[in-house]
Amino acid sequence: MKEIEAKLKLKDFSIIEKADLIKIKEVRVLDIYFDNDFLNLKSQDKVFRLRTENDKCFIAFKGAREKHNDLIVREEIESEIASFEDALSIVKNLELREIAKAEKVRTYFSVGKFPSLSVTVDRYPFIGNFIELEGTEKEVYALLKELNFDLEDTIQKNCAELFVEYCEENKISFDFPEKHFTFLDEEEYDKKNDNL
Repeated sequence: MKEIEAKLKLKDFSIIEKADLIKIKEVRVLDIYFDNDFLNLKSQDKVFRLRTENDKCFIAFKGAREKHNDLIVREEIESEIASFEDALSIVKNLELREIAKAEKVRTYFSVGKFPSLSVTVDRYPFIGNFIELEGTEKEVYALLKELNFDLEDTIQKNCAELFVEYCEENKISFDFPEKHFTFLDEEEYDKKNDNL
């Protein structure tokens, strides 16, 4: 199945009221990404991920991002699974290693006039809030236009890539920053810097 989405930095929450978005639920999400030297998924821009979302667990594969001017378009296969611990055990027995970790608080919204469009607002540690619109290309563009988003503001990178850039720009030094993209890491970093 194709994933078609627009991702933008959310600076103004009044957009949510303006778009008449209806809050469905808020969840805490932990994503763990895996790879090994044999598969070398990262070099192919592919992703293998385990996700916990409150008390649910999902396994996903994402293909390489296709060339597109404004949107992120890629194959995505995701399925809910019964046990995060069992999935983690299988992954480790397949000699896949954890290469990145990302945590966020995700709020799901529905849009009355675009019932098949998925709208989420993600609050990440360190880098702030982002909005994602996912659905058909036509619906994504229609809502972007309605919200007066400039297509030049859409982001093609994933949030882990944005976090690594943020660390470089702000001279935040983590060994393997991809593994420190959590709220606990942000809290410990803030405490450490408050004490300086």
